[in-house]
Order: sequence, then C-alpha cells, then structure tokens
Amino acid sequence: MVELSGFVLTEDVSGLPNVGVVLVDIVNQKDFFIETESSCHYTLVESGVYTLLANGNKELSG
Repeated sequence: MVELSGFVLTEDVSGLPNVGVVLVDIVNQKDFFIETESSCHYTLVESGVYTLLANGNKELSG
C-alpha cells in the first residue's frame, strides 16, 4: 500500500481548495480522481505506481 498526500498551492503559497487531483496508475492503466479539501489537502491510499497531475479552474502563471 502507498499513501500519497499533500497540499495544492500556488507559487505564493496560497492554498487551492476543491481542486481536482488525478493520480494515474501507469502499470494498471487506472485513473483515480480526488479533490482537495477545504484545507487544500488531499490523501489517497492505494497500491500501484502513480504519475501525479493537478489541474484547477484557476489560471496559474509562472
């Protein structure tokens, strides 16, 4: 089992609540979608190998 958790933040370290986080299990070709909580935190507990993609409805520039 793997537990992956973290926060989704902007460059100025502002949190982004209710942002979709997609974890892609490349080996088993499965996607897991979760949203950040109001605290901007997410947690996923699964087995597998993942690629992490995060995308919100706000435009971020850098």
